[in-house]
Amino acid sequence: MGLSDQFLDERIVAAGAAHPALPLFHCFEAIYIQRILDSMQLKPRLCNVYHEELLYLFYGKPSYKSANDNSNPGYLSPVCFMINWNAVPSIKRALAFDSGAFDRYDGFFHKSMGREEFQLNPNIDAIRKIIDFFYYSNTRYFKGQARQELPPYDQVHYQVEGYHSLITSSRESTTDDRRATIEIQLDYPIDITSDNIDAIVLPEHLDKSPTVRRILDGLSIPTLSYSDFGVASRNYYVHLLDKVQKLMIDKKLLNA
Repeated sequence: MGLSDQFLDERIVAAGAAHPALPLFHCFEAIYIQRILDSMQLKPRLCNVYHEELLYLFYGKPSYKSANDNSNPGYLSPVCFMINWNAVPSIKRALAFDSGAFDRYDGFFHKSMGREEFQLNPNIDAIRKIIDFFYYSNTRYFKGQARQELPPYDQVHYQVEGYHSLITSSRESTTDDRRATIEIQLDYPIDITSDNIDAIVLPEHLDKSPTVRRILDGLSIPTLSYSDFGVASRNYYVHLLDKVQKLMIDKKLLNA
């Protein structure tokens, strides 16, 4: 494989196996809970970047931004499914960041670089290597606290330099924390079962819904709810992160 064709994880050396595998997350606006509970699946949808049916997940933490985040109707509230690896026998693609926002990363990468240069080998070992090299620990990855200085690497790999500048930048931009969250793409659905879903984080009004409650209680999937306080939907994400962080600390996947 040529220098320009390598996966990002092949450009570095790191002890990824030291870190326990983190769960996967799928987040969406609350309006979509209707069709998800109707089908009892998380289904791939047509992607306008790759032009194929894909189901998008994020590794290790929920990442969410509403397309209309300045208002506060309940249907914009984030819902998050915490998915375990039993549900993911194979990965279509893995990337170091949100692939859909790549065109907004142009200040960090050379104009000749493409998003494919930031793909990872589609397995958990490659993902762990990225965590170890760029963050040192699962906890620092969850908090978005990348290393300021990287371990030694062959500096012919300018993709490493560019990605590090992206995840450590403090400048104002149109990107969000998905630039520092590993993306997982699947080309098959995930069944909503207790074997596949470890927990669901949802707004309080859905947690109290008799219909939702009846379905989820029948599945024996734990739920965590948050209050919206009547503020704009863009602010709910912080509550979601807090709920997930506490759960992952309880599961000893993160440090307190």
